[in-house]
Amino acid sequence: MVEPLSVGKHTVSFGGTISALDFRQNNTYEISVVPVPEPTAIIGLLGLGLFMGISRRKQHV
Repeated sequence: MVEPLSVGKHTVSFGGTISALDFRQNNTYEISVVPVPEPTAIIGLLGLGLFMGISRRKQHV
């Protein structure tokens, strides 16, 4: 395993060769790593959705 990449732009290159088939492959990916939202923010959004669902249900009863 490799360490997680830091936030930002990265170039990942890898490849391989099969000599018997005279086959070569080289791959390069340009990727952007973004921060993962804080778990507390996700829990807050879930709580807000739950609150809105309960409020809406009470209005319809």
